[in-house]
Amino acid sequence: MRWVRIHARPGPKESRCSECRPGARLPPPSPQGVARSKMRPSRFAPFLALLVTPFLATAQDGFLDATFYADGRVELPAAQMSYGDVIATAPDQRIVIAGTQVTTGAPHKVVWAILDGSAAAQVCSLSAPLGSVGFEVTAALFDSTGRLVIVGEGGFEGEGLEGVVLRFLYPSCTLDPTFGNGGGFRTAFFEGSVHFRDSAFDPTGRLVVAGYHESSPDTGLVLRLLANGTPDTSFHFDGYAQLVRSHDLQLEAVAVRPDGRVVAVGDHLYPGGREILVAGWTTAGTKDTSLAPSGWVEIGIAPAHGVALELDPGDGAMLIAATVSAPGPGWSTLVRMQPDGDLDPTFGTDGIAQRQTWAHSESLTGLARLSDGRLVVLGRGSDTVVVSDGACFLYRFTESGGPDDFGLFGISAFNWAALGSNGVTCWAIALQAGRPVVVGRAAFGTIPSAVAARLENALIFADGFESGSTDGW
Repeated sequence: MRWVRIHARPGPKESRCSECRPGARLPPPSPQGVARSKMRPSRFAPFLALLVTPFLATAQDGFLDATFYADGRVELPAAQMSYGDVIATAPDQRIVIAGTQVTTGAPHKVVWAILDGSAAAQVCSLSAPLGSVGFEVTAALFDSTGRLVIVGEGGFEGEGLEGVVLRFLYPSCTLDPTFGNGGGFRTAFFEGSVHFRDSAFDPTGRLVVAGYHESSPDTGLVLRLLANGTPDTSFHFDGYAQLVRSHDLQLEAVAVRPDGRVVAVGDHLYPGGREILVAGWTTAGTKDTSLAPSGWVEIGIAPAHGVALELDPGDGAMLIAATVSAPGPGWSTLVRMQPDGDLDPTFGTDGIAQRQTWAHSESLTGLARLSDGRLVVLGRGSDTVVVSDGACFLYRFTESGGPDDFGLFGISAFNWAALGSNGVTCWAIALQAGRPVVVGRAAFGTIPSAVAARLENALIFADGFESGSTDGW
C-alpha cells in the first residue's frame, strides 16, 4: 500500500522495538473463559454459486440476497475497476463502491460506481487525482449535503506518498470545485510519507481523518479539515495532532463523538509483538484525559491485520474489532471499552469476546453495527478444507458479545470460484436497509475485478426495515 502500484493492504510493519514506554496497558484475554464459538448482462454478469450454503438459518438468514442483482453478487469488470476497496451507503440508499483502475504504464484512476440493480451501473473515474501516479482508496463517506468524499493515499513523483481527500458532487462524477484545491486536498506540507486510513465527520461537518506519518518511529496522525477542504487550525496548531510513542504506531480507524471529541484506534508495535492502542482528542486537538490521564489506552491483544471501530450511539462505548493470530485458525475478537477507558465487564468475558475463525491466515477487514446492537465482523482468508483460493467470512455477535450463529458452522462464507476466480478478498462492509453489503476484489487468472455482495437479514420486513427483535437472525 505504500508504493506506486498498490494492490493490497498489508498489515503493519514488523516490530523493530527494543524497549517500550510505560502506558496504561490492559492485559490480554485468556483463551480459557472467553466467550467463543467456534455487473454483466452487457457489462455485468451475476456470479453463479455460493461457496457455503447456510442451512440452519430461518428466512434465508445469512444467505446471499437474491434480490441484489441475480444471485446476491455482482462484478465490475477490470476494464472499469480493478480493485474494490471501500463501500458507502448514499443518502438515497444506493450502494457506492470505490477503488482504483490499474493499467500498466499509466497513472492509477480513482473509480467509484453506483450499484442500484441496473445492468449498466453508473461508473465515474478520475485519472491521476491531484497529479498522483499511484493511488489507493481507503475510505468513502457522504457529508450532510450528500456529497461523496473519498479518502486515500496518493504517490507523487519525487515526493513519496501523501494523504489525499477528494469530494464529488454525487451523483455527478464532477469534483466539487469549492473543496480544497480544485476538489481535493493533499498533505504536501509533511516531510516523509503520510497514510490516510479512515475518516469520519464531526457534528459541525468537519472531516476528521486518521492514519500515520512515516518517521522514526511511525507516529499516529489525526487531521481535521473544514468544510472548504482546508486544515482547521483550531484543532491543535495546524489542523492536525500526532501521537508519538517509542515505537511504530499506525492509526487504522476513527470515530467522532456527538460532542466533537475524536477517538481513534490503531496498531502499536512494542518489544516482542504488537497491541491495540486507543487514543482520544478533545475538540481542540489536545489529549482527551477523560479516556485516560495520558489520553491513550493499550489493550494487550495482538491484531493480525487491521483494526475496526464503531461507537455505541447509546452509551458512547467503543466497539473495537480485530483478528488475533494463532497457530492454524485465529480468533475473531471484539472489545467493548467504556468512554472512561475501562473495559465493559458486561460484554463477553471482562469486556472481550472471541470466536475462532474458520480460515487459516484470516484477517479482519470490517465491522458493522446493526440497529439492535448486534455486530457483524468481516474477514478474509483461505482454508484448504473449504477453499484454497480465498473467501469472505462473516461472523455475528450479540449485543452482549455472545456468539450469534448463522449459516453453516455459525458463519456466512462465500467466494467466486464457480466462475473461475482463483482468489477473492473482501475489504469493507456497509449496511443497506439493515442488510450487510461487502465489497472486495476477485482475481481471474492475473486479472482482478471489483466485486460486491449483499447478504439477507431475517429481521428485515417487506417494507425494508428491521423488526428490532433480538431473537436470532
